[in-house]
Amino acid sequence: MPELQEIIEQGGITMEKVEAKIKKYYENEFRNNSIAFHNPKNNRRRNWLRISEKKFKARIDVQQELIDVVFKDEKAKWIRIAGNSIGGVQIGTGITILCKPKDRASGGIKNEGVLINTINDHAKGSGKHGINVSFQTGFGERPTKQFIVKNVVEAKGVGTQTAGRKKSDCDLILANGDVVPISIKQDDAAFWESVESWFYPDALRYKGGDSIMEAAEEAGIIARIGIPGGLYNLVKGRELTTSNIPQKVNIAMKVNSKLSKEVMFGSDIEELNGAIVVRTFLRPDFKWNNSGSHLMVNCSKIIKGSDQQLPEAWFLFMNTMSRGKNSNFAPGVRIVVATPKRAKSAVKIKWYGNTVRRT
Repeated sequence: MPELQEIIEQGGITMEKVEAKIKKYYENEFRNNSIAFHNPKNNRRRNWLRISEKKFKARIDVQQELIDVVFKDEKAKWIRIAGNSIGGVQIGTGITILCKPKDRASGGIKNEGVLINTINDHAKGSGKHGINVSFQTGFGERPTKQFIVKNVVEAKGVGTQTAGRKKSDCDLILANGDVVPISIKQDDAAFWESVESWFYPDALRYKGGDSIMEAAEEAGIIARIGIPGGLYNLVKGRELTTSNIPQKVNIAMKVNSKLSKEVMFGSDIEELNGAIVVRTFLRPDFKWNNSGSHLMVNCSKIIKGSDQQLPEAWFLFMNTMSRGKNSNFAPGVRIVVATPKRAKSAVKIKWYGNTVRRT
């Protein structure tokens, strides 16, 4: 590809030359509108490459191709980008290309899709005994923690099958027919799940006790901003609007250890000896050892039911316009289980006996 390299060599790396080289390499895709640049502010240091995954291929594959092939001679590298789950490609010292979906995201480009497709690529044709999949932190020959699943013949995406409080995103099917469920969380995930139904006024606090709503109401937990009556008055009996936002606050309450297991593992992960793996997967996160039929998977964190300490989690009562006046909980309030980072700015509350008060 000498003609491609000449584009860069004539005068150093600039955005114009990076764009020209990408257009040259993906000439057919630009012609049929499978790929297009999107840079409305004419940023000369960062550009967005919109990719139609329905017409062409997954954006994570295009990203890796930019690094391994198109800009190999420029020593392009992957870099982490805040707010972009798959990061970006840095070319030289000052040019960054971000790959974005041009159409609606399909299952194949979801985070779990990267894991599922990679496992199946290696398991296909592996024979009746399948492959061994090793989820690792401290990626390499001497991982700091690992979870090994042996004799995997297939990985199935099951993230939409949540009946009965199932949490698995990826079921690993073993040679003997057994299933090992894997729950997958991205590195930047802010929430564990929506739990509004747990807090309906007529609901009991986790298999017994008074309603958390009722206790919060009695405690008057937002008295500091002069709104009497407690939690319902986050929304003043009506939907959240731009006119009443200044009077609203978000409230957070720490999830206890018993409920943490319920939220994180559901009914299947711990019961079937599965695990939660945390990672926004990229192609370099997978290494294949052919001699041992062994796929190593790099993870930021692995969470097992046997772990002595689970990640900290918070119930977060959020103001939102997406919950209307017919909400079963309270108009304009959504309830989720969130990470500490997401709950950081909320007013913290805590149980004291049978009542709830600000901490």
